[in-house]
Order: sequence, then structure tokens, then C-alpha cells
Amino acid sequence: MRLATTAAATLSVLLAAGPVPALPDAARYSANPANVFWFVVVADTHIGAGWTSGDPDTTRLAWVAGEAFDVIRPIRVFACGDLVDASGPLGVPMYQQPAEWIEYRQILDQAGMSVETWSDLPGNHDQYSDKGLTHFLEHSIQGSADGQTQHSAVHETGWGSYHFLTVSTAANDGMLAPFDNAGIDDGEMAFIQSALDANAEANLQFVFGHHPLGYDGMPGGGLKYGEQGFRNLMATRGVLAYFYGHTHDYAVAWRDGVLQVNLDTLGKGDERHFAIAAVDHDALALRVFRSISWPYVVVTAPADADLGGGYPWAYPVPKAWTAAPVRALVFSKDPPQGVEFRVDGGGWAPMAPAAEHVWQGTFDATELAIGSHEVRVRAQPWVEAEHRIRFEVKDVPIPDPDPDPDPPPEPEPEPAPDPEPEPEPEPEPESVPESWHEPEPAPESRDEPPPESGEPDPEPDPDPGRPPEPAEVATAEPAGDALAEAAGPDATGPAPDADVPAKTRMPSVGGCGCRTAPGDESDASLALLLALAAIAGLVTARRGPATRTARGSTAPATAAADRDTPRTWSRTRRPRS
Repeated sequence: MRLATTAAATLSVLLAAGPVPALPDAARYSANPANVFWFVVVADTHIGAGWTSGDPDTTRLAWVAGEAFDVIRPIRVFACGDLVDASGPLGVPMYQQPAEWIEYRQILDQAGMSVETWSDLPGNHDQYSDKGLTHFLEHSIQGSADGQTQHSAVHETGWGSYHFLTVSTAANDGMLAPFDNAGIDDGEMAFIQSALDANAEANLQFVFGHHPLGYDGMPGGGLKYGEQGFRNLMATRGVLAYFYGHTHDYAVAWRDGVLQVNLDTLGKGDERHFAIAAVDHDALALRVFRSISWPYVVVTAPADADLGGGYPWAYPVPKAWTAAPVRALVFSKDPPQGVEFRVDGGGWAPMAPAAEHVWQGTFDATELAIGSHEVRVRAQPWVEAEHRIRFEVKDVPIPDPDPDPDPPPEPEPEPAPDPEPEPEPEPEPESVPESWHEPEPAPESRDEPPPESGEPDPEPDPDPGRPPEPAEVATAEPAGDALAEAAGPDATGPAPDADVPAKTRMPSVGGCGCRTAPGDESDASLALLLALAAIAGLVTARRGPATRTARGSTAPATAAADRDTPRTWSRTRRPRS
């Protein structure tokens, strides 16, 4: 029944309307070393294939999940099926062995792997004699987390998002080889289409499975059902690469605009045990390595024009760029003594660390002819640990610098302070009699500083011995009205008694602005006594129930409550362009 409905499902996929993103052509050349990340891919671990403890299957898996992960620090490891061998009598794969699954999971648990760092998917060995993949769902990292055989994950960065989709190409009927029915059924196809469409706006999309798709020139015979629909989905949804295993061989080629990466076996192979894939400003870099054989070098910029036999999204190096960057990843247990590069047959030039595991140098592209060139990067003292790629020099503009993906918000301008009023000019000092003396301080006066009202402080008398300047006496208004006017229209209570100066100038009698003449000491004494009495009354009238703040000024009682109210604010992220 399932095979009979596959053609209809495939046709519906082909005819289904969905978002069709642009091709993954956003790869760009940049001097910014920040927009780089990488992941690790393995396939065919085949736990249980060896006869004794410590065989390559368990040793290499433990190394990938332990030492290699700790040194390389990828965003995630993808395990592309045949997690266990399902070995029966005489080592012939026939049915699931619980001990193999337990060992597989123990290795990962001891290394601290989780759904955030390890993505595993089923292969044909994982379903032998196990209809429904029950062992995978119980013991795998991803399957045991949610009871599913396919998973979608997104890696978010400050400059974009990247979608990773693991699919189940293994059969679900438990049949043995060579009769196992590898393929993608209706429900699996619907999940794949939904996940790809939901992430159509991602910068790049990567898909991982176990079986090849049967393209000409690639190892393997492909799927028995659902293959054409799967191919079309990846080709029309902008998938950049499909990683898989099964063949125990290594091959890489572009098919339908998707890079087909066939990985060798980790558990049974002699070399090319795992791959390091890097994304540098949306350009893909890829190398395969032998396990437990440090160090590892991967050139990530310029883009490798030969990737997969001809990288269609590889950008050219601008001919006019005098500081064209070379960027590479270097992974080793011990820090390298140095990293260097050379262009064509030129001399070796040093590179400097730009970020964790990222090294960068520059070269003058104006010295190169338009056309094809080679760059090589090596790490000291392991000169044999070298990676070389080919790039094209063309007469194209130098790329603009990358904008800050999340710049800090601009500070709000502080309000300009109110202009200070110009002080009134002081009258010219006049001669005073020798008998003149400073008046006594007013009663109830305080030595506290005046409130911060924005008004300039009165200047001290340059000559303490001279008499105070005459001032007008406010006789036409009661003291309360004068205080209200001084406090301003926003005042809610009496003016502060700190407004009373410590030393008060004697007002003139009658407000005439006259000064007592020499020899009129009695009149002056009388005027002084009247002034002191008036001031004492003024101070008494200005006392009130206002609340004193910590700065010595008065304020309504609600002001203290306002100070205790916490403030909240938020930072708005600039939308990614």
C-alpha cells in the first residue's frame, strides 16, 4: 500500500506551491573574521562491528564526541546513520542488538552530548528486524528526545540564521539487505517540505540523510521511493548541500544545484573518517580528515573555486584589492607555533589569530594577473598539515566592509540646560563711615547651602567692612504673596527656608533707596532694628510643613515616593537587513 501511494505523494510534492527562495548565492568576500562557524559530519559509525573492546568503531566515536569536539568546538555534530551494526551470528548484520545501542548511547553520554550538540539519524542497519525503528527512538540522542526520526534545527547568529534538517531515508519495515526498502514515505516527505518551507528565509539550508540519491557519477543506487520528490524539494528550496553515507566511499559533486557529499565510514574505514564543514560569510568550505591525527587546517577565504568540481557560488578576488584577506581554521591539541600562507609560488607570509581557531592574513591582489591562482595555508611545526584551494582574480569592485550586525543604540541627547540669567550689575561701592559694622545674623537663619534652583549663587562681598548695598523693601505685598511669586507657578508648597541668606543686607527705610548720612547713627540704629524685626517675621512666616529632601530643598510629599519607583527600559534591536 505504501509503495502504491508513493507516486501520488511525489506528484503532489512536485505540484505543491510553496515559497521558493533565492539560490544560495549570497557568498561574499569580506575582511571581517567574525562571520564564520563550522560543524562536523560523520557517517556509518557501526558500533558493534568489531569483535573486542577498543575496536575502531567505539574508539573513533569516543574520540569524535570527546577530544575532537572539545578541541574543534563545532556548533554541532551530525551522524548520518548506521549508528550500530546490528551484527548477528558470525558478524552478519541481521537484527538489533540492545548491547550495541547501549554502548553507542553510553559513549555519547559520557562525552556530554545532547540534542543541542549531536544530531543522529537512522540508517538501514538501524532498522534491520526492527519495524518502526523502535531501538533508534529509544537510544539515539535525537529520537529519544522527542520520539521522531526526522529533526529540524536552526543556528542563529548575529548576521543570519542557518537551517539544518536530518531526514530518515531508511525503511520502516524492518526488512534485511538486500531487500530493505530504503525511501521516503508520505509522512516523511510532508515533514521535509514543511521544514524547508518554514525556513525559506534562512541564509543557507543543509540536509543530512543516510542514502545516496542515485545521481550519475555518484556511488550508490538511490532510493526505492520518494527520491524524485526529495530531489526537487532540495533543488527548489535553495538547499546548499546534502550529506549522506551508506556507500563507505567518499565523493562530492554538484547535482541539481545541490552539493552531494558522500562520506566514508567512521567505524570501518581506513581514512577520510569525518568532515569539517565551515561557513564563512555564506561561502561553504569543506575538508575530510583521518581521525585521531592532529592538526586540521581548512581554508575558508577566498572561496574554493574547485569545491565539488566547480563551486557555482564562489566569488572572485577583486584585482584592485591591496589587502585581500586569506582566512583559515586551524585545529590542534597544542597551539600552533605559527600559521602562514603563500599565493602561487610566492614566499610564505605570516597569518595572525583573528578569533578562536581563526587565522587571517592579507595579500596584494594588484600583483596578480586576472585569472586562476592558488593559495596554500600551513600550520607550524606540522608543515605537512596544509590545505590549498584555487581562486579567481577578476576586475570587480572591492566589497564594502560588513556593517555591525547589532550596533549599540545611539544615546539620547541630553536636554540643554536652561540659560542662566545674567546677574544684575553691582552698583559702584561708596565710602562708608568707620563706625559702620556688619549687622548680626538674622534669627533662625541656617548655614545650609541654598537649593539647586539654577540661579547663580550671590557673590560674596569683596569688602566685608563696607555696608551692604541698599535694597528695596517689599511693602506693597504681604510676605506670603511674595514667597509664592518667588517659588514660581509650579510650586506646590511654601518656598524653602534655605532661601534666607545667612547674612542679610539691611533694607533702606521706606524703599527710597537712600543711605543714612554720616552722623545719623541714631537713625541708622533705628533702621537696623526695624530691618531685623522684619526679617525675623519673614522667617517665621516662611516656616511650614513642606517635606525636606536630601538636597536641602523642599518638595511635595509625592516627590519622595516618585524617587522610590523603579524605572524600566528596553533595548530595541535593529532589524537585520
